[in-house]
Amino acid sequence: MNDRDQTLLSLRPHISTIDLEKISLSEESFQNKTVRPILKLQQDIIIGLVKNFLQRHKVNYTAMSLPEKEKFIDLALNRDLKLKNTLLGIVIGHFTVLELMEFNSNSQNLSKRIADLLQQRIIDNIILLDNLED
Repeated sequence: MNDRDQTLLSLRPHISTIDLEKISLSEESFQNKTVRPILKLQQDIIIGLVKNFLQRHKVNYTAMSLPEKEKFIDLALNRDLKLKNTLLGIVIGHFTVLELMEFNSNSQNLSKRIADLLQQRIIDNIILLDNLED
């Protein structure tokens, strides 16, 4: 393992609610061992990019109800490929070489899992988007 990989792994937070010993599909294992810690590490960047997206598109986000906000986030991530690919890139850029090889072997399914987890993380932290001045 090279220095970059060791540094990346040392930066990732431990998520105590994930049982890494549980037998699961390789995709689920990759999601739990790799993607979730990266999303937790990158949360401030993810929220910052979504805030910037809302400001650039002059979205009256604070006037929306909670269900409208969730629907807007869903549509934005599914329709705006630039936003979606930027957010995916933030995650993929934190992969080790071995993780990237695993991702490349099943990129379509893993990209969908990552996009779903990104959307859920944004919705779970939707309150952070209410103050667009940050």
